[in-house]
Amino acid sequence: MVWVKLVSTSLITLIMIYMIYYSLVSIKAYRGNFKIAPHHKARTKFLVLIPAVNEEAVINIPVDDLKNQKYPKKLFDVYVIADHCTDKTAMIAKKHGAKVITAEMGLNVKRHGVGKSNTLDYGLHYLGLNEWNKYKYVVVIDSDNNVASNFLQRLNDYAVEFSEPEAIQVHLDSKQGHGFIRHCQFFCVNKSFR
Repeated sequence: MVWVKLVSTSLITLIMIYMIYYSLVSIKAYRGNFKIAPHHKARTKFLVLIPAVNEEAVINIPVDDLKNQKYPKKLFDVYVIADHCTDKTAMIAKKHGAKVITAEMGLNVKRHGVGKSNTLDYGLHYLGLNEWNKYKYVVVIDSDNNVASNFLQRLNDYAVEFSEPEAIQVHLDSKQGHGFIRHCQFFCVNKSFR
């Protein structure tokens, strides 16, 4: 009985240390001074992926927002990965201007499970390395999010300003209504951190 109490106390202590550490790291990150990137000429090519499963009621929201971007259309492509949908998600996405990948299209693509990450994996494998290597960045947007009209331009600004970092993370400070983005912060990972 003492052994069980000792093990459980040790585990609880480790969990507490873990939580405190990551809380302090998060607080330190938010207190940092973030450099705001100035406007740069559009030059970065984006592959925008929207994983979706039975999202017919909302899929038009991000697709329409992306169609109305203040960014050159030749510099980005929007793909909706309609994964095993039993509704009209694929048809609606296509009608609104997105390219659509469905589970039936890539029967020769090996699946690794279900869920958002596996849907994205499936979509990228379906497109193939030659296709998605044409883009500098892969952007993932949820199927129920609004996208600000300057979103891709601001991603471009940060990519150019920080010499094309390996990753750019966009943090949404707040949402209003059904997903209106009020303010975004961009975090870049420079290649020198490898």
